[in-house]
Amino acid sequence: MGIDPPFLWPDHPRPEDGVRIRYDTAGAVALLAVHGEWNATLCTDVSGALRRMFAQQTAGLIIDLSHLDDPRADSAPVWMGVRSLASRLQPPVQLALCVSPEQILADRLQRFGAGRFLPVYATVDQAQVAITGRLPSTDRMRVRLCPDANAPAHARRLVEDACRCWRLTTLRQPARLVVSELVNNAVQHAGTTITVTVSRRVSGLHVAVQDLCTDMPQLAPPAQIPGQRTPEHGLGLRLVHATALAWGAVPTRDGKVVWGAVRRPLTARRRLTPPR
Repeated sequence: MGIDPPFLWPDHPRPEDGVRIRYDTAGAVALLAVHGEWNATLCTDVSGALRRMFAQQTAGLIIDLSHLDDPRADSAPVWMGVRSLASRLQPPVQLALCVSPEQILADRLQRFGAGRFLPVYATVDQAQVAITGRLPSTDRMRVRLCPDANAPAHARRLVEDACRCWRLTTLRQPARLVVSELVNNAVQHAGTTITVTVSRRVSGLHVAVQDLCTDMPQLAPPAQIPGQRTPEHGLGLRLVHATALAWGAVPTRDGKVVWGAVRRPLTARRRLTPPR
């Protein structure tokens, strides 16, 4: 089944959750940590998490299986399938697994021939270095901003530079609106240093706004009664919701990243059904 935007993660995951996600400061590489006993429930949770991450068009994905309890390596076909899906996306997602050499799962993946086309590392740090090194730096622009009234204007200028450099001028207005509202939201509700990253994704742009506040954004519900005012809190996110192809928020080590994706009109659609 599909998942519609916004793609929001809970502020505080439950202790029993077997899936945790974290992004680096640029929002370019995601870490999906899977732990606990491998069963049907955990498999479903992993599937939902992957849909959210692929919908976000993350550039790289590290799947940490070092704390997964899978004594029969029943999950091996799932990870091989994820690799196949990641390679078919446009652009393809750089994928790496973290599996301890002592795990039976590592043995089975090796028998499947994963080493030939699915990088497997012993630690997350090794995988992070390897994936980051494979990402083209020319497809990203970044600026760090103070949380003041000038921040949205600086962010809009970054988007304008990106659209001009990558010849995506038709996306200038929607991307300016999205980044302006996301940065303004960070100024008002986080009040911390803000990092804005604009990335090229085939025929579109991916805008990521990182702050150092762990509180997740809330989308204000539309007015249900004619004449009733929509709450001001979250109103800017309604503009993002109406403009972006997809948007969402995910936690980082010390805050969060709120992101939005815009595409050329020819390929844009209001609803996004992430890959199964």
